Amino acid sequence: MMIEKRLFILRIFSMLHHENKNVFYEENMLVLEELFRSQKAMSSSHFNLRFQRGLSWLKKSTDLDECPEFKFMSLWIAFRAIHVAEGEEPSALTRIFLQEIYHSDQNGRIATLLWGKLQQSILSLLHSPYLYTEFWQYQHQEINQHTWQNHFIAEKNQIENAVQQHHSMEILARIFQGLHVLHEQISLGGMSYQSAIYQKYIQESGQILSRFLPVFMYILLENITHFEVEKPFYPTISMC
Repeated sequence: MMIEKRLFILRIFSMLHHENKNVFYEENMLVLEELFRSQKAMSSSHFNLRFQRGLSWLKKSTDLDECPEFKFMSLWIAFRAIHVAEGEEPSALTRIFLQEIYHSDQNGRIATLLWGKLQQSILSLLHSPYLYTEFWQYQHQEINQHTWQNHFIAEKNQIENAVQQHHSMEILARIFQGLHVLHEQISLGGMSYQSAIYQKYIQESGQILSRFLPVFMYILLENITHFEVEKPFYPTISMC
């Protein structure tokens, strides 16, 4: 098993820098499915169900390159499937999950993604006002313009400091906070399909999730006992 893990790590690192996007996705799916099958006997049925659901949505996302909105939604569902108990408030749990997954990453794969080729797309998202809840509170006159602008300036300063000091966990948490806002806008009908304003952000968000999720899922398999879950709110049921 240790040899298999070392080989997997080498393959993941090579895929992080793969120039061919389609080959990257295909290899990711094959490796994840292969490793998951080899680990299933050592995991609980609840963990296996959660992981299988996430893997199925991740796999489906590879068929949706022509539709960035649906690709992003498929990837976000995959992310939710692997960490948030159904029916629970996701925001606080997401940060806890990210902290646990980051500190369980003994090989620095998450940091490699954060400070590598994804850095430009990540900074683009973090500097978009549309991915901040406070921007929409200002639009609804829940806060005034001065409050919103001060908040946005403060956020950008904190991001710049985090980037300069390579505070990976802080950047990671802010990325997924912004992705959560984007998901809410799409799922609640808060934008048009193929919106010209949002296309760039949706494509970048899909790119970011498609790179992070396979790494997150490998770390889960590497630390099964730490990430064991309770019975899902929506368990598997038999056809009547």
